Amino acid sequence: MTVAIYTDNERINEEIKLFSQAPSDDDEMIGERLRMLSKILKDMG
Repeated sequence: MTVAIYTDNERINEEIKLFSQAPSDDDEMIGERLRMLSKILKDMG
């Protein structure tokens, strides 16, 4: 697979920061969902 980055983009640094920040923004929500899933599975036995 070949990946190319368009480096002439004037906002590339901002876009890279936003892209890398997205998973950490969702971290709390993902953790809460995993805790709820764990509770449900434990309750099921």
